[in-house]
Amino acid sequence: MSERPPTDPLKASGSTATDEHDDFSLVRVPESARYGWVSVAMQRFGMLSALAQFMLAASIGALAVRFVLSFLVRIP
Repeated sequence: MSERPPTDPLKASGSTATDEHDDFSLVRVPESARYGWVSVAMQRFGMLSALAQFMLAASIGALAVRFVLSFLVRIP
């Protein structure tokens, strides 16, 4: 495994990370690795719409189960 260059901020901060993938947890994210606000907003919108669809499906599923059980379980 190759050594990181001495100008690496992780080495300067005293980090002992050995993996090749750095998620910038200890230093500021450089401009070249940042995402724009549009892509972040699209991702957040996707999360919210997926949650809404999941809640809708759970509600419909609960109603369907209740409907079917109303025909299967008859108390005379």
